[in-house]
Amino acid sequence: MLQFNLGEYLSISFTVCIPAYNEAVNLEALFRSLKESDLDSFDYEILLCDSGSDDGTRDLFEHWSKELNLYLIITPGANASQNLNAGIKSSSNSIFCRIDARARVAADYFSEGYRCLENNSSKYCAIGPSVQVMPRSPKFMPNILAKFFMSPFLMGPSKWKRSFFYKDYDGEVGTIYLGFFWIKDLRAVGGFDTSLMRKQDIDLLQRLQVSTNKKLFNSCSLRAIYVLKHDTLKEICNRAYIQGVYAGLYSTPIRPAHLVPAICLGLFITISLFYPFLGLVLMSLYSVLIILVGLLEAPGLLSIPIALVTFPAVHLSFVVGNIRGLMGKLLS
Repeated sequence: MLQFNLGEYLSISFTVCIPAYNEAVNLEALFRSLKESDLDSFDYEILLCDSGSDDGTRDLFEHWSKELNLYLIITPGANASQNLNAGIKSSSNSIFCRIDARARVAADYFSEGYRCLENNSSKYCAIGPSVQVMPRSPKFMPNILAKFFMSPFLMGPSKWKRSFFYKDYDGEVGTIYLGFFWIKDLRAVGGFDTSLMRKQDIDLLQRLQVSTNKKLFNSCSLRAIYVLKHDTLKEICNRAYIQGVYAGLYSTPIRPAHLVPAICLGLFITISLFYPFLGLVLMSLYSVLIILVGLLEAPGLLSIPIALVTFPAVHLSFVVGNIRGLMGKLLS
């Protein structure tokens, strides 16, 4: 852990922005982790940008505003990007830190984040944390699914997830989750483009890199936890299906890479019909890969049957959604 003297960073100003809507059940734990962190070592403000919650969020704010330098910004009907834009506009500090309501931060989160951002300001425009994904429920099945969720073989290769493959990844990345930014850079690019139907985060990060001529960095020493909103197989499959639909529907223009999932499924079905043995070999190889990946993420014999159901179900959900999205785009 980074060592520092109390008050050493009081000249450094942070804006912590939390977009939220009906997240009272998660905000309690987030506020507690902020209170237990090193945030008090800085000059800071916490902006809770709330879309009009009716679940007791206001009462929670009233309680925690006595413990933290917490401010409430009401943004009726706003989505997460619009809430973050409200925070960017209202910020009175130099460093902007995005934290989601479902996140929890390590004790040294802010000193480590500041150190990484300041020491690498000539090369990187944003610093992201290494994130451990946790389930909502402490039960066995959601815990296994949360570990699978971090795998690059389930929902895509996000290096900020603390999977077996990227657990200690420290380096340049194409995207980050949460993170630390210079407020002047966010304002220079106009914040999030809320006219986009999807990938508003990715669009902002791309424009930020172009504007500053700098890269994004993921730090394995900067730790956070994210509690899954969807931790059942049905919910994860539905999320994969929706991502597939959007990936096909809003791809402009359609590139060969967007057709890969549909082509792979078509080739497998064709090979299985005309060359059953080869189809069986391909299925066996796929199954072995799934078992290995499942055991690496969640060691234990019970991971094997769960992996053999989870990975194919999620992959198929994405492919079906992708095909539907592409058809919708071609017919529109």
